[in-house]
Order: sequence, then C-alpha cells, then structure tokens
Amino acid sequence: MFFCSTGHRRFARHASPPGHRRVQLAIVLVVLSAIWYTPWLIRHADYTHPLLSIPFVIAFLYLIFQVHISVVNNWKWTRLPVVEIPRGKNYPVAVIVPTYGESASMVRRTLVSVLEQDWPESALVIVVSDDGASDDMAAMTLSLSKDYPAATIRYHRPPPHGSPERRGNAKAGNLNSALDLLDNEYPDIKYVETRDADDEVVHSRFIRRALAPLLDDQRVAFVQTIKDARVSYGDPFNNRELLFYRGVMHGRHSANAVFPCGSGVIWRRQALDDIGGFPSWNIVEDLQSGVEALKRGWRGVYVSIVGARAQHAPEDLANLCKQRGTWALDTMRLLIWRRLDGMCLRQKLHFLDMALFYCQGFPMLVLYIISMVYILLGTQPLRAPTGVYMIHFIPYILAVEFFIWAMAAEAGGTNLFVIRRMWHGLMFVYMKAVIMALVYGPDRKPSYRVTRKNHVHRWYLRPTLPHILVVSGLVVATIYGSLTHGISVIMRPDVVYWLLMAAIPLGAFIPLGWYGMSVRQGVLSWFRRTPAPAGIAPVNPVDTTRLNVSRASRVNQKA
Repeated sequence: MFFCSTGHRRFARHASPPGHRRVQLAIVLVVLSAIWYTPWLIRHADYTHPLLSIPFVIAFLYLIFQVHISVVNNWKWTRLPVVEIPRGKNYPVAVIVPTYGESASMVRRTLVSVLEQDWPESALVIVVSDDGASDDMAAMTLSLSKDYPAATIRYHRPPPHGSPERRGNAKAGNLNSALDLLDNEYPDIKYVETRDADDEVVHSRFIRRALAPLLDDQRVAFVQTIKDARVSYGDPFNNRELLFYRGVMHGRHSANAVFPCGSGVIWRRQALDDIGGFPSWNIVEDLQSGVEALKRGWRGVYVSIVGARAQHAPEDLANLCKQRGTWALDTMRLLIWRRLDGMCLRQKLHFLDMALFYCQGFPMLVLYIISMVYILLGTQPLRAPTGVYMIHFIPYILAVEFFIWAMAAEAGGTNLFVIRRMWHGLMFVYMKAVIMALVYGPDRKPSYRVTRKNHVHRWYLRPTLPHILVVSGLVVATIYGSLTHGISVIMRPDVVYWLLMAAIPLGAFIPLGWYGMSVRQGVLSWFRRTPAPAGIAPVNPVDTTRLNVSRASRVNQKA
C-alpha cells in the first residue's frame, strides 16, 4: 500500500516544523519547471551526434528523477511534540558501549555523560563491551563503578573474532555478545541503548525524552536522536550533517522511514529479538537493523534532541573518505542485494533516495565530460538557440537551487558551500562504493576498518587526484575552446552552469587534502611521508553545550 500508518494516537498528530511552507513552495516550483523543461530537452536533443546527445539526456533525466524523488520525500516533515517521562516513573535501561581500541579516558568521558544525565543511576545498567581486550579499559570501568555505586557498570569481553560462540563480526558481534550478557544476567530489562565509545550525552533529559515514544506505542522498535560532533570552526568536512539530522530526518519520520544511526538510539528489546539481534550480514549493523525492523511492521521514531555528540570527528581526508566510503558501501550493498518486502511505497522511496544520491556521481561525471567535449569541439548536444534554451533551462535550475536553499534554511541555516563541496567532492568515493557493492555481490563482504579517533594531517594527494584531473581538464578545455571557437562557446547557460558546478566545489575540495597544514607543510609531508602529530580538532564555539546541572544538584534531582 502507498500510505503508511502514522502510529499511535498520541503521536499521530505530529506538527510540521515552522517555515516548512517555503520548502513546499520550492517543491511546487521544481515540479512545474521540470514539466516545462523535460519534454523540451528530449525533443531538442541533437540526435545526429548520439555520442554527445544521448548520454547528456540520460544523465540529465537521471538527475531530474533523483530531484523528484527527493521532493516527494520532503513534501511533508513532521516533528514529535515534546514529551518526556516524569520523574518518579523510572524504567531500567541498559546502555551498551562497544569499544575497540579507543582510549580509556575517551570512553570514561562518554560513560560519565551517561551517568550524569537526569536519570536515576539505579535504573542504569552500563555494559562496556570491549573487543580490544584492554586492561586499561577494564581498570577504568572498575574505577568508575566505585565512583557511581548506585549504577551497575559492567566490563565485558566478547568472544574473539572467528569463535563459534560469537554472533557476527566487528561491531555487530560485539553488540550481540553484550545482548547475550543482558539476557543471562538482566532478563527483565526491556530497553537497550547503543552508544558509540566516543559519543557523549548532550541533552540532560535524553532518556526521559527518547524513551517516551517506546512507552506510548508498543509498535515502536527504536527511537533515534540527533547525532552531533565536536568539529573545527565552520565544520569544514560537514561532520555535523545538519541538513540530514535537522531536516531530512523529519521527512523520514513522517513516512516511518527513520533508521538507527548506531548511537543516541534506544531499542525495544522485543524488537531486537524479533530481528534476531544486530545483523552481521552487512559491513555495519545500524542501517540493516532498522530496515529489518521496518520490514516486519515495526515503527522507527525520530526525536529531534541532541542525543549523542562525538568527541572526535574525522578531519583528515583519508579518514573522512574511509568513513563516508564505508557508509556508502554499506548502504548500496544492502539496497542492491536485499529486498525491502514488507515496506510501503513511501518507505521504499526514502531508501531509493539514498541509493540515487550515492549513484549521482556517474551522471555528474558524464555532464562534466560532455561540457569539456563541447568546449573543445564546438559541438553541442542540443539543437536550439541560446535564448530559447535559457528560457527552458534556467527556471528549472533556479527552482532546484531554491529547493536546496529552503531545505538548508529549514535545517538551521547550514552552510550551503560546505554541503556542495562535500556532495561533489565525495562523488568519486561514492562511485567506488557502488562499484564495490556490485563486484563483491551478496555473498562476499568487504573488510571493515574502524574509523580512527585521531587526526593525521599531511597532504593526501590520492583522494584529490580525480578532482585535480577534472578541474585541470576544464581549465585546459576552456582556454583551448575560447581560442579556437571564440568566447561564445563557453557562454551558453548550461555550459556556464556545469563549469561552475565542477570548478567551484571540486576545486574547493582539493585543499582539504592538506587540511590542518600550510601548503608548504603539506608538500613537505608528501615527500617526507611523515605525518604531523595527531590531535583532537578544536571545538566549534557554537557547539560547546555542556550538561548544565552540577553533580550535586543532579544527585538531589535523582533522589
């Protein structure tokens, strides 16, 4: 069926975020301008040059289709009303913190933030599930349990990788081992939070608000909250993902297409039992676990409070590409080789949107190449005077740009330049992930590496080499074409647009290859192959919210 159930009566009347009408206005303009432009584009392609015109039309139709899936998904955004469990009504919650090589001091900060929130320590069972088998981690856990005697804090070592007692590899196996511990020793606990080792609690009433939908509606499997991160000023690598967490997730919530993001999420234990624990078929467990729950008729809920803030976010290009490439590969592997049976059409469209986003690098590259070929040869893929083409092309492009701006503004005014830079800059990483998902197939899983929790600043040439080649090719083509065919060859609106869309974001992505260093230091680091000392990036001044209740006053509140 097309329409999805909105769930229990209390949460059925979710409020639309204020100002969403400008997003809907942008959507109307996108649809109308596409109706005006698309048929004209197909009719006026110059099919006497099929090697130019056909790829051009197909690539543009792909992007139009992708935009329209996005506008359908974002027509409606909903936000839960502020509901929280009152003090005095406390329910036992297990918090699993999987670790693998993180420092004990980093994990301790995470655990303290869990213990210091507005929730009774006596109602918390914290399991530090340590795949790294660290004696320092064990000692830290024991020390912390003495500092917080009212809480139950357990140190746990899962079975080693490859052991028959282990249910899954990597993080999924770690989490499942912790679930087995809870089954054996704390069988009455009905709610399980998973929290990454470096993700601190930010909102002091995180559990009170995130647990409320699970208590209200017995078909809610999990509740996801905003994930944030400590980043350098301006968030140059878009690690905070404001557009996703403060925008797109509201559209997913309206369609029951929210998925867990691995941290800052609370699960219903019954739902985990229903899907057989955390799945280990894919590279990471979070997306697939949510998909398996939604396929079985469970609901996922999004509560827009900051439930987790990473102490560290990747701000060297190699680490970032590794992280984002893993996410893309994990998503594409799941959506290519696993069916979404059991979901309604609206839910499937949201997951289709993810696949189309990761694949958009292919049509973008086609359009970049065709622009270069046109400039070099003076042969265009369309048969139309410039003025007529502008009348059809420019309204559609302006509508799409207005849509992206309205989405970003609705999500808190996130920096569009940074978003563009990362969307375009990571296209080659995403293209590689799509190809790997196809090549590996459903039965062969790529290896997984944990994202580093430190920065290694030097010049990373290899991740930026495709960008250098594309930008250099555009510059050479522009100079040659202008000298050969005249300046008018680059003055067509589509050529100008694609030149700007390639040169600006791809060109701006290149300096991220030596981020944290001067150009001279970056060049020297490339030849010497000696990374600069690693460290934690400075904290963004706008992202320094701390729990605002002292330890003493919080003890009184919990009492």
